[in-house]
Amino acid sequence: MLRFLPRLINGVSMSATPWQSYWQSHSTHNSFMHDYESGEGPYGVIERYWQSAFATFPKDAVIVDLGAGNGALSHLYSKHEHASLCQSWQNVDYAHITAPTLHPWITHTQADMHALPIADNSIDIVVSMYGVEYSDLSCTLAEVARVLKPNGQCLLVMHHSQSIITKQSTITLEVINSLLQEPMLNGFTDIVMDSTDALKHYCFQVLTKHLHQLPENAQEDVKLIGQNVYNILQSNDALVDLIQHLTLLGQDLAAQAQRLALQIEAAQQVAQLQSIEFKSSFTNWKFSTLDFNASPIATTMIAVK
Repeated sequence: MLRFLPRLINGVSMSATPWQSYWQSHSTHNSFMHDYESGEGPYGVIERYWQSAFATFPKDAVIVDLGAGNGALSHLYSKHEHASLCQSWQNVDYAHITAPTLHPWITHTQADMHALPIADNSIDIVVSMYGVEYSDLSCTLAEVARVLKPNGQCLLVMHHSQSIITKQSTITLEVINSLLQEPMLNGFTDIVMDSTDALKHYCFQVLTKHLHQLPENAQEDVKLIGQNVYNILQSNDALVDLIQHLTLLGQDLAAQAQRLALQIEAAQQVAQLQSIEFKSSFTNWKFSTLDFNASPIATTMIAVK
């Protein structure tokens, strides 16, 4: 079964937004950046969609990517034959991201998509891949129309409410929220652990209980989280340190739950997109669906100013 499980973050402070900490963590700094090069599975479907779109871009285009994360889409574009002629590609994200700068014409800007620091009628192409839908789409699309040149294009690949990604996120969110109710991930504030053996036994009981209680399609997620717990318990650290590591894992999972909830909410907003009052800003627009194995993986929108 194909799985789109977000990476867990280990020991990263969640003092900022959950997405900012996600992108700043070492384990996700290059997340997804190279996945679209494989040409296989759903990533291959998305990669082929974008390569086809890139072929239609003006060779000397000024491009903005909204909700760009660590710049995976600009990395994909840099492989295109016309990329060296691009005037500029500006990655915009609300989170502060120190992504690698692959080419001098690629820049990264921390900004609100609802108030872009970009001049009117100055952009040839606005793109987004699983990013723009995390904003208020009515506000953001108004900004897109403002910054695009006449006849400029907006191309969006967004979460689909019935995609395998969204369905898996819903399952994973249920698993995490269930496990976060356990003292195991909350510092054992109501339970006294007097030995490492007692801690291991208790954690094993908790994970076994959730394996039996949750539906079959959620058990793989329990096992993945259980592997993180197992890795912690296999160390030779003192009991108090093991409990602290489990508490940090709980904090990481809570942040992951926030991101999953936002992703599900974003997909639901996309499902309502055609009813949003934005079309008067564009002369033409088209919605379609990207599929993999007869199941949707994304909603696409192309609009022309």
